[in-house]
Amino acid sequence: MHRERLTIKPRLQSVSGRIYVARETGPPIPWPQLILLAVLGTAAIVSCSFLLYATDDDGSKLLAPAPLLDIQSLGIARFVLFLILAHRIFVILFVRPPIDIKIDYQPGSQLKSMGSQVLAGVGRLATFTIQTWTLQTIYFGLVTLATLGYIQPYRQISYLFELLFATSHLVSCVTSYVLVPTMCKQWLKGDFGGISVAEIPLLGVDQLTVHNFNIVSLHVDAFLSGQRLVLGHWGLALSYASYYAAFAWARCRYVNGQVPYFFLDYSLPTKRAYAFHLGLAAILTVYFLGFSVLLERISTLGVPWRFAVHAAVCYSNMRLRAPKAYVEIEKRRAAKSS
Repeated sequence: MHRERLTIKPRLQSVSGRIYVARETGPPIPWPQLILLAVLGTAAIVSCSFLLYATDDDGSKLLAPAPLLDIQSLGIARFVLFLILAHRIFVILFVRPPIDIKIDYQPGSQLKSMGSQVLAGVGRLATFTIQTWTLQTIYFGLVTLATLGYIQPYRQISYLFELLFATSHLVSCVTSYVLVPTMCKQWLKGDFGGISVAEIPLLGVDQLTVHNFNIVSLHVDAFLSGQRLVLGHWGLALSYASYYAAFAWARCRYVNGQVPYFFLDYSLPTKRAYAFHLGLAAILTVYFLGFSVLLERISTLGVPWRFAVHAAVCYSNMRLRAPKAYVEIEKRRAAKSS
């Protein structure tokens, strides 16, 4: 059994009123999980070997292969997207109060939540969502400068677009179809006190923005610039999945004893842990492969049809309110109490 130690850092008051004291260390990472991570990491490195070779690709053509606007207007549009992203990340990291996260660990987990997990300030960068949003801000900053001619149009910027196009959809899809329903179940059990279902944390303004506008911004960029994903670059997605699993596990093991998401829990029984970790890597890679084919196919369509496809993909991944079933439950409760 690992020893549980308390940090000497000041206690944080969670938004639900509970006191949270961070634990320094989590249980040791089992060898089977480490072996899995090593295998995935090795596969990611091998599949990204294209990064080592110079190409004759024209960077400006990679960043805007079929622009709908003139280059100056495209640069301004990208700058507007950058301002939206930069403003929101500044507000989230430096203005908003701490957020209170209760991880609903799976049966068999050795990670026992101490009250709630509070993320404050730059500590929010621990989540996959905020890391992806930060990378999007960096991407739009770089691509704006490259489009307007202030820096060279490096092909690495297009690689960042390819990676983010897949990861942003994973963020929105997992939030919409896994995390929000899970949080609604917690609300149903009374874990959030007497708040309405519309007030659960993942349905707040900041959360709705980072979980939905992230894909909207990239679809707008792809629509206006004609950028696509290269099928042979799928290793970018696998690399990011491997990196984030390693980051989350190291943070849990050596920093505070918790993971940001229940499906990254390495302390689960081996079969279930493998299913979650392989599933994350597989879904992210499938997203990359699928969108590389989709963007290639729709590039030959007319502008209205391309717009319709982009809009349909965004709509299918976004969730702006709680599932209807929970709204109905809330209405029935209100009717009984009145």
